[in-house]
Formats: sequence, structure tokens, C-alpha cells
Amino acid sequence: MTNYSFKYFHSLLCIVLFAVVSCDNYDDYEVSKREPAPSTDNALASARLVPPGCTNRAIKFDGVDDYIDLGDILNTTTFPVTVAAWVNVDSTVTGSQPIVSSQDNTTTYKGFWFATTNTNVYAEYGDGAGGNDPSYRRGRSANVGNITNSWKFVTAVLKGINDIEIYVNGVNVGGTIEGSSNSTMSSNDPATAKIGKRSINGFIYHFKGLMDDVSIWGKALTTTEINQYMNQTLSGSETGLLAYWNFDEASGTTVLDSSPNHYNGTIFGNAERIASSAPNRCINGAIQFDGVNDYVDLGDILNTTTFPITVSAWVNIDPTIPATGPIFVSQENTTVYKGFWFAVTSTNVFAEYGDGRGGNNSAYRRGRSASVTGLTNNWKYVTAVLKGISDVDLYVDGVNVGGTLQGSSSYTMSTSDPSTAKIGKKLTNGINYFFKGTIDDVSVWTKALTVTEINQYKNQLLVGNETGLTGYWNFDEASGTTVVDQSSNHFNGTIMGSALRVTSTAPNH
Repeated sequence: MTNYSFKYFHSLLCIVLFAVVSCDNYDDYEVSKREPAPSTDNALASARLVPPGCTNRAIKFDGVDDYIDLGDILNTTTFPVTVAAWVNVDSTVTGSQPIVSSQDNTTTYKGFWFATTNTNVYAEYGDGAGGNDPSYRRGRSANVGNITNSWKFVTAVLKGINDIEIYVNGVNVGGTIEGSSNSTMSSNDPATAKIGKRSINGFIYHFKGLMDDVSIWGKALTTTEINQYMNQTLSGSETGLLAYWNFDEASGTTVLDSSPNHYNGTIFGNAERIASSAPNRCINGAIQFDGVNDYVDLGDILNTTTFPITVSAWVNIDPTIPATGPIFVSQENTTVYKGFWFAVTSTNVFAEYGDGRGGNNSAYRRGRSASVTGLTNNWKYVTAVLKGISDVDLYVDGVNVGGTLQGSSSYTMSTSDPSTAKIGKKLTNGINYFFKGTIDDVSVWTKALTVTEINQYKNQLLVGNETGLTGYWNFDEASGTTVVDQSSNHFNGTIMGSALRVTSTAPNH
């Protein structure tokens, strides 16, 4: 069949079956008659295994009415742009399967869109000059053979006019240029961005299959970066990252953007949250502190905190820990006792708060200390619940360990101080204390967790949107000195000293 006769037949077909293939997208499908690109499945050979218990979810789209609305978030986007996602396309699809559309439901081609068919991966942009004609759009489409029924890491890098690259599993798959616009991308439209849906010129397309880890970048990722991010879960703080949705929420219709932009989305239709089998899943990190000068600075984040407070963490205490090993301190480097602190020794767990009236005297602080055997050289889940004046509970591995009250203050906690919060360090009355050992999954709550909740969270990784959660640092960043707060507050911290990122063996991973 000649290209001319194929196009004529295609036009007739789309009139009858317009829900399957759009007439104006002929260029996207004509490429399917060409030779497919080489297989890229080998690129996944080095993908990491999923740590047991790792939060690991994806979204299942039915291809009928499921999608995620991201709001009007990309109407000033310019080149370069990179879009990446893990997709598992349903084997029954034939037409366009939209992954991301930056300007959905417009009457002209605007913004960019990234999609697949059962054999093709393609990305295009619109110049804003018109619609329903290839002269107003430009892009690239690559035939990669049957891509259904298996996970593929697909990436589109839109660098500029006529400069677009398509990658599958980290391999540049070439392809051919589609459309004929010679103008740049236009994004000045209030239309909303979508995952899993695209509406244009009266046609509506819905993705059918599974999707995970969608990311958008305001930069052109290199081949090296694409392969790096293919094999890890993003932290949210990567340079150039505009948005990242990992779909790891336990339930609900909100999908959280883990980037600092907070472009949260809303699920529509009957899209399901399911267990993901995408190969790139969770990093499993912890921080190893040397007891000399290592700590994490969280900034001035808790100077208005009041009772109740809960602090939890997994700790593996070095048996040579020198005296006090601070886990979390809300008001570090003050000349008076303020805020709260949670710490261990080789044999004790304790938590205290300061009333702000003075320092270097037990009359200005109050707390509880409990002697616990077997604290060192193994993982312990430690929790302090500060409910009010003289009302402090301590838990080890979900069990209330009792203890005795310390200090003699009868005043409430004072936090009106601009000093910074720390993980692994406490400076008070001129003396520095550093934690020695390994810490993982530190969480701070503005509520008194119950015994049931403590045991629940001991045995799972937090999502980040739990009620009352103020900060959550899981230390799962691949590298660098930034530790990302997975809560909605984004109280990111900075590693100081020579603290090491290590693989965590805490039981909840």
C-alpha cells in the first residue's frame, strides 16, 4: 500500500472510529510501517531489586475515563523539557496512549505531549498558531516494536525546534520527525496538565495500562542521567526537576508531587492504586554518624511547636558511643533549655523539654529516662511521646519502657527561639554531643501517637501525608548532602561533617 493510499484509508477509518485514531495524527502512525528499533530490554539488566516492605505503588488506568488532573502548572514552560515515566501499556490498545499532556483540551496545538501506541513512542509540541494540521506541531515518533505487557522506562527530551529525542529503557531509539512547524513551543494557555489523558480538536484519548514514577524536568537530561534515574527512585531535590509523582500514596485521590513545587494532582475516573512491579524501586538508605562532628542541620523549623509531640526513629547505636547520643533536637545551640530533645546512651533512652527560663540547671527542664538492655549493635525503633508537663512516654520497639522523670520544671515547653533543629547533634551549655551509629526514618509529629500507631508505623514506611506528620526524613537520597523531608512541609536538611550514606538494614525496609 502506498503512503497516499494508506493515508486515504486512514482518513476514512478515523471518521468511523474517531475514538481510536485522530485524523490529524496520521504522521504519528505512519511510522509504524517502518522497521522497529532494536530491543532495549537488556538495559534493565542492572535494575535494582525491590527491598522488602518498600512503599511501591503504581496507577492502573482503564483507558475509558481515568486520568490525573495536575492543574494549570506548565503554562510558562519553554525548551528544554524532559518527560520520563515507567509505563506498562495494555496489550489491547491500538491508538494513542497519552502519558503526559502539558496543555490539555485546547483548540490549538500548545505545550507538549508525550504518548505511546502499542508499537510507537512519540513526543510533540505545538506552536500555538493553529490546530488540526501538522504545520502547527513538531515532534518525533519511534517504532520500537511491541511495547505492551511489560514495563518500559520511556523518556522524551525536547531540546528545541526540530530537536527531540526519544529513549526507551535508557536507549536512544531514533525515530522520524513528525509535523512541520518551524516555530517554537507555545505554552501560554490556562489549560490544565494531565497524566493519562489528552483532549485536542474534539478527540479524547485515555491511557490504558499501568504507570509509575512520572517526572518532568526543566532541562535536557543526558543519556547518563536518564540511565541513572531509570535505576533509582528520585528524592525530589534533583537539579532541574519540575515535578515528580511516584504514586506511592496508600489511598485517596491525591497524588503528591515530591518536588519543591508541590504540583499535587487529583485522580479522576476509576483509576486504581496497585502494587508496582516497575524495576527501579526504592533506595534503601540510612545515615552513619561518626560521633565526632557528623549531624544533619534542619534549619529553624520548630520554633512555634507546642505539646503534644512525638519523635520516632530507627537507630543502631555504636557500642563505643561517648555519653549522650542525640537523635533529634528541636532547638539546638541555646543558652537556656528550650524546645525538646530525644537521645540515647549505650544503656538509656531519654526525652526532655526546656521551659525557657534558664540553662545548666535541672529546674529548667523536664523529661523521662529509661534504662534498656541490649540497645547497642542492633536496630531499635525508639519513640518519645511528649504529651504535656511531666507527661512523657518512652517506647522501644513499640513497647512502653517506663522509666523515671528527670528535671524538676513545672512549666510548659518553650520553643520561641530562632535556633535550628538537628539530627545527631546537641549543643547546650557549651558542650557538644554527637550521635555515634546509624539512624534511619526519623519522624516528628504534632500529635501524641498511640501504642497502636507506634507499632503500625514501626512496621511500614511512611507515605508523607499521615495526619499530624510534621517532618519525615527517610535518608533514601542516592547521593549528596541534602536530606529530603517527605512530609508536605518539605523541611529539607543538610548533612554536615563526614556522615556516610549507607544501605539500611532496619527491619521496616
